[in-house]
Amino acid sequence: MNLLDPDKGSFVRFMHADSLPGSLSAPGVFALELDRDGVLWVGTFGGGLDKFDRASRTFQHFKHDPADASSLSDDLVACLHEDGRGVLWVGTAGGLNRLDRATGKFTVYRQKQGLPNDVVFGILEDRSGHLWLSTNKGIARLDPAAETFRNYDYNDGLQGDEFNQNAYAQDPLTGEMYFGGGNGVTVFHPDSVRQNPFVPPVAFSAFTRYNTDDEEGMPIDETGIDAKDAVTLSYKDNVAQFTFAALSYYNSAKNRYAYRLEGYSDNWIQLGTERRPPSRTSTVATTSCASALRTATACGMTTGLRCV
Repeated sequence: MNLLDPDKGSFVRFMHADSLPGSLSAPGVFALELDRDGVLWVGTFGGGLDKFDRASRTFQHFKHDPADASSLSDDLVACLHEDGRGVLWVGTAGGLNRLDRATGKFTVYRQKQGLPNDVVFGILEDRSGHLWLSTNKGIARLDPAAETFRNYDYNDGLQGDEFNQNAYAQDPLTGEMYFGGGNGVTVFHPDSVRQNPFVPPVAFSAFTRYNTDDEEGMPIDETGIDAKDAVTLSYKDNVAQFTFAALSYYNSAKNRYAYRLEGYSDNWIQLGTERRPPSRTSTVATTSCASALRTATACGMTTGLRCV
């Protein structure tokens, strides 16, 4: 890292040295952030996050510790952002981090918490306080207050799913955001990205059973399954299978489905984009139960139905 003295036109260099504990934690610097208190934060390539002390001209290190879940999630720091509330956010190759400066601890957000991908290349903030993150699998919008994500990908109009290091910027006058990737630049205004309020109905599209009395093992299709109030299975119907669909063509590739068999299990089974659960054996088919189905749309809306 180089510090310019504008009066002298010369630089002071800060280098990494294993023998000096207060030196820069790694030779490569990926990101710099000067916060509202005048503190300089440095994101390094493989050395984690550094905090620069201007008086002593030394660095305090924040690194990943596998034994500490509240440590930095990864030592490759790609981007830094101090939000409007003064919170420092750290984008790494292993998730998004929110630093608690009082304790030096981090809250980590990964795919499990809703990120589309753990590699965070860029962080921009809109006028509502939402954070927009470019990743290796699209763009995510984080609501910091609710700690919820809404994810966008190629199907939503992005240049592609993969974005690039240091390829992000924001127009300070208009608020427009720019995120660059291998296929070009995605430009949008956050206020123009709206939810689709339509919640599509979900319907059973097919129901097939296999009866042990059929010597050839041929499937038996129930016609008009969605219009029926009930389907009765006997103990001989040892395998049953059904399919379903959300009745909308709008970005249908992002619809997500889940089902459960009430009376057999109270747990919802997540299917992702699949519209057909695995075949069920006679253990389920002969149990008095009802099937419940729900779907989440591309905008996160949910709908469902129940078939007894």
